[in-house]
Amino acid sequence: ANGGAATAPARTVTVSRSMARPAIFVSSSRATGRLAVDGVMGPLTIRAIQRWVGTTQDGAFGPLSKRALQRKVGATPDGAIGPITIRALQTMVGAGRDGAGYLNVSTVRATQAYLNSH
Repeated sequence: ANGGAATAPARTVTVSRSMARPAIFVSSSRATGRLAVDGVMGPLTIRAIQRWVGTTQDGAFGPLSKRALQRKVGATPDGAIGPITIRALQTMVGAGRDGAGYLNVSTVRATQAYLNSH
């Protein structure tokens, strides 16, 4: 799914040769513009975040996108995504605050679901 538009449902996603995890997909297509709720920060998820925060939608999550995200969630726009930014994002998108210091799978999933509904 690669953080993109949802396609036909799959049962698992291979993460590495030794690990597979259940895949969660939103039932939709590229035409609807909905994201797969899979917890992957792929280019379509990044573009959706960029659209939400008002930056150029290039699919690259660089310093400009990071600062815009921080402004959107009320964190200090320093371009470094850390625990304060993650906590603010989790609060805004309704994710459980888990103490993460990076965009983990559960935070990305919650963000994808939030973006699909807003």
